[in-house]
Amino acid sequence: KIFAVSVAMLARLWLAHQVAGQLLAGLTNDDSVNQVALVRHFETVVYGRVLGGGEVDVVPGMNLKTTGDLWSDLDALEAVVDSDQAGTAAFGAAQVFYMFGWYNSTGHVDERRGRIAADLYMKSVTKGGCNDGLDDDEFDQRACDVRYSHALMLDTWVHGNVTPASSQQIFKDMLDIPRYHHVRDLWHTVHDFNYNALLFPGQYSAKVWPRHMWPPLATWMESHYGVIREELDVMLDTGAFEALMQLERSKEHLANPEGWDTLMIVRYGHFNDLLCKFAPATCELLKARSEIMDCPVINTNFLRLHPGGTLKPHFGNAPRLSLHLTLRAPEPDKALMHVGGQKLHWEEGEVIVFDDTYAHVVEHHGELPRYVLNIWFCHPCGEPSSHPLACAAVV
Repeated sequence: KIFAVSVAMLARLWLAHQVAGQLLAGLTNDDSVNQVALVRHFETVVYGRVLGGGEVDVVPGMNLKTTGDLWSDLDALEAVVDSDQAGTAAFGAAQVFYMFGWYNSTGHVDERRGRIAADLYMKSVTKGGCNDGLDDDEFDQRACDVRYSHALMLDTWVHGNVTPASSQQIFKDMLDIPRYHHVRDLWHTVHDFNYNALLFPGQYSAKVWPRHMWPPLATWMESHYGVIREELDVMLDTGAFEALMQLERSKEHLANPEGWDTLMIVRYGHFNDLLCKFAPATCELLKARSEIMDCPVINTNFLRLHPGGTLKPHFGNAPRLSLHLTLRAPEPDKALMHVGGQKLHWEEGEVIVFDDTYAHVVEHHGELPRYVLNIWFCHPCGEPSSHPLACAAVV
């Protein structure tokens, strides 16, 4: 048995060495180009067989063969980073370690690679020239918002949500850049970074929206909790929920393996017709709302958080807000979410409206799963407006 393990380890090291050489040979002097190529490589390794139905071994844009083994290729990327004195792989490697290396092969958070990702994002801010007076177009092309936001988010996470001097300095430098001048007086800590505020300068922004600022959709959903909960209970009791999950194609690396399930109800205007046969009242309620039917980025799901489940720190996509209608939360003190450093719990029958373009993280320390109906809906300040809530100025 020991011999077999040793052979397997040697094989993994050999594969990593081979891939590292190819990755190094494929690097250019442009770290943005390298980022695209490295992420594409690992997307092929991770998703090729999961989504494509067959192994994909040629990575477009880099003429690179993959080993088909995520862990060998992550080892290879570490070797590339160690050899990359110019830092041209920093941004791409940070993205890969964050996206695909956050959880190790046993499903636990890989804190070492999390620290590596944090350091590389910090390094990529300078390497990408993000503090060199780029105009807005260049700033966007070099994904400087992503570099800054993830450097701040992960550096803070590495230090146990205590903002270290390194994050404070990069935050201060960031606010001196013209791109961020309009939020300089509104963002006081690293936890205040959010993408909606960048899109809608001068408009209302909050991590968690208070009830008096809720869109009508929120009170509507809360008033129909009983109907939706009843249909969910029936699906769970009859096994329909599990059967529908077998057909769910969404694969994201936000959560630890088996920690989090998403069951689509409506995505970008397209309803899950099969699910609607099991939850007809839920679907009809959603179809009755202009916020659902007229929003091009609408995405609504049943979300199940398993005991022991975690979602790594991440940002949602702007422009949107997020609504959670809590359907089952048998252990409200055990499942929790941090949004921009603010702690939240789910209470059955209640709605939470929050801005998921702030950094947020989820964890479950209990023994029973938590279920919510999640709606990502258009921001009130977006165009065209899909709901009657006015775009409010900063208050």
